[in-house]
Amino acid sequence: MRTAISTNNDIFADPLPEIHEPVACESDEQDIVFVLDSSTSVGTGNFKEMLDFVRDMLLDADVDSGSVRVGVVLYSTDVSVEFHLNTFNNKPELFSAIENIRYMYGNTNTAGGLTALTSEMFITRNGDRPSARNIAFILTDGQSNINSADTIPAAEDAKGAGIEIYAIGIGLAEVDELKGISSQPLSKYLHTVDDFTELEGLRENMFNTICAGIESSRRYCVQLDWISLKNL
Repeated sequence: MRTAISTNNDIFADPLPEIHEPVACESDEQDIVFVLDSSTSVGTGNFKEMLDFVRDMLLDADVDSGSVRVGVVLYSTDVSVEFHLNTFNNKPELFSAIENIRYMYGNTNTAGGLTALTSEMFITRNGDRPSARNIAFILTDGQSNINSADTIPAAEDAKGAGIEIYAIGIGLAEVDELKGISSQPLSKYLHTVDDFTELEGLRENMFNTICAGIESSRRYCVQLDWISLKNL
């Protein structure tokens, strides 16, 4: 389901990836939105590398039980919501939809992609859950060149709404804008690679980082419970 339709050629011939059984974070509710740069500078082949990264990130996600919901937004000159958090509730259909995302071309309206997080994606009618951790991954290969002054404020609005933003830059010579987009600490939420082929190597590190955050929250809750019991 898209809110803006682009007319581009299908770029995929690969079979769907093997569906993994969920092995980690499976009992935690996570609403995850991928915000993907689809500007002309990315290119068709590199855009496929981004979609492969999205699929790989979700291989171990527990989508079928409802623990994990996924949405995807593209941005170039315009913004396209590919599908919302409540569009798919099983992994085969989700992966098929990711395979069929079309490359858009255009400029780099990063502000528009970030604004969609609060205006379109993480809202109740489109599948956002108050009980779920809200996580966004933004992947880009360049600085914004449309509404650039709105990019950091849009990111701040999203973070202020409780959305964790993992910012991934590909081949960037300058990362100040990406630092402003990313949640803190940068050591956890900001990642850079030299080219799109290196995205594959990020997958395990990123998945472990997300799960580490959940485990930290669990330990904190357990500690609070223990303190409460001691004070009874």
